[in-house]
Amino acid sequence: MRRLALMRGAHCLRLASLFAVCLAPLGSVCAEPSVLPTLLITGPGDSGHGVDVALDATGQYSLDRRALEHFGGPTGHLTDVLGILPNVQFGESAQEAERLYDLRPASISISGGRPYDNTFILDGVSIDSRLDPAGNAHPTAVNDVPGHDQALFVDLDLVEEIKVFDSNVPAAYSGFTGGVVDARTRRAGLSPQTRLRYSTTRGDWVNYHVITARPSAYEPDPEPPAPPEFKRERLGLSHSRPLGEASSLVTSFNRSYSKTPDILLGQSAHRTQESYNALVKYSLPVGPAYWDTSLAVAPFRSTNFISNAKDSDFTLRGGGFTVSSALEWETGHHEGRLRLGLGMSENSRRAPRHFYEWETPQPQLGPPSRSCEQPRRRLRRPRQTPT
Repeated sequence: MRRLALMRGAHCLRLASLFAVCLAPLGSVCAEPSVLPTLLITGPGDSGHGVDVALDATGQYSLDRRALEHFGGPTGHLTDVLGILPNVQFGESAQEAERLYDLRPASISISGGRPYDNTFILDGVSIDSRLDPAGNAHPTAVNDVPGHDQALFVDLDLVEEIKVFDSNVPAAYSGFTGGVVDARTRRAGLSPQTRLRYSTTRGDWVNYHVITARPSAYEPDPEPPAPPEFKRERLGLSHSRPLGEASSLVTSFNRSYSKTPDILLGQSAHRTQESYNALVKYSLPVGPAYWDTSLAVAPFRSTNFISNAKDSDFTLRGGGFTVSSALEWETGHHEGRLRLGLGMSENSRRAPRHFYEWETPQPQLGPPSRSCEQPRRRLRRPRQTPT
């Protein structure tokens, strides 16, 4: 409803401009065109909450901390809150049942671009993945490592503001062909503050509803998918305080965990995922400028196995860290920024050195032949897997 209200307001502005042009004298229409000022459209969100989503006519959206808390989902993913923007789309897999326990954020498309065409920035440091960002390998593949378009899975609790550019991107951003998602971590306030957050969900708490575009009288309504059995938890702890008269310090830690049971060779086993986020940020005013130094660490790990294969447990690791130090100032109508940053990420798979694939004879129709009276298992040659 909020998105529709914002779009209606934009249409009203366009109609008003057209009406003004039609009423203008003929001489003014034929005169030299003038440059119109930039319009700033603000969506109030729910009344009483004071949530603002600023839309600049140049293609920039700004989400402040209040908007992130109001529109952010329980998963804490950075991209989930961007679903309220009109030019941000999610793929079809974003609505699948597996997304309930998958800790990896959903990929997004900005203005119809591909997910890996976008650039993600955290405190001025790129967190784009260069390790097969378009990889669609299955997590249990023995000869490939699944990739993602984000190198770090940043929790929304660490973020103070998000700027999204879907068009007319400034020249200060580079290394992309799609949109820009620029996130800035939080600063401390004027008084000490400690926050503790915990949320959880279970498979038996989930209800599915299937929505069809055009119900047909000849075809029955599709059945909702069976809810998977899983457990998911999210824990966050943060503390911010001023140091002395001007400087301040922010520390934050978040952990997300999911567990899904499965059957492995007749025994119960679990597939797990863990995502950690830690932030330390020091801020200091220097005259008219502001100096920020931050360290963000966001590792990811998942343990999995191949069904009906003995000793097939493996671990996928991802994530990394960023270090940033920036000096920002604003004087009159000019603003400047001097930044130095460093980032590192990994995408690896740790598994047993050898993978033994077993074969059994296929059942045959008719009387059994001599070759299959006593079926035997045949051991094939070992195949190397990437480590």
